Amino acid sequence: MGLENTKVFPDNSVSSQSAEPAILFVDDEPRSIKYFVRAFGNDFPILTATSVSEAESVLEREETRVGVLVSDQRMPVETGVQLLNRVKERYPHIVRVLTTAYADLDDAMEAVNSGEIHRYILKPWDIESLRAELRLAMDLHRRRRHDLDLVQAKRGTMMTLAAHVAHEVSTPLAAIRMLGASMEDHLPVLIAAYEREVLRGADATIPADVLATIEMA
Repeated sequence: MGLENTKVFPDNSVSSQSAEPAILFVDDEPRSIKYFVRAFGNDFPILTATSVSEAESVLEREETRVGVLVSDQRMPVETGVQLLNRVKERYPHIVRVLTTAYADLDDAMEAVNSGEIHRYILKPWDIESLRAELRLAMDLHRRRRHDLDLVQAKRGTMMTLAAHVAHEVSTPLAAIRMLGASMEDHLPVLIAAYEREVLRGADATIPADVLATIEMA
């Protein structure tokens, strides 16, 4: 199968015209990348990277387009598990899949148990099984993306409602503030006048404890 009919984007820039999520495949072996593209390029848009640092650069540019990240475990400098662990924190909508040889199975199982990856795929690949796994991973990504969009929409609605409530409350609060300022200015004068009238023999119509409370207020 040739590469000319696949959906891979050699410059690692997925067409903005396509709404279909892409797979980012990370492997330091060019032969593995070529094999992955040939096997699955007709099924999914594919981005590629040959190292953890390159993969992170691609993610910074294409965060909203990457739906599934498939990484080899053994790579120079950093492992696939280290990459996928960081992706879990930064890009929770991306489904993480690890490909690993049998010798690294313990690392893969630990990563699954700790929630760092969605699934691991042993090498050598069974193409049809891996294709089915990738489709399931894409479906999971779409559900996650949908849930995140719902949360963002609800947050936006709540912010709009909060702004409306703040606007509605601000008018009576302004009136209360003005009345409070007026009382602060004039109430001591009125109390002093009342106390002078009481000293002159007027009836004390306000109980002493109530008057003390008013003065404190």
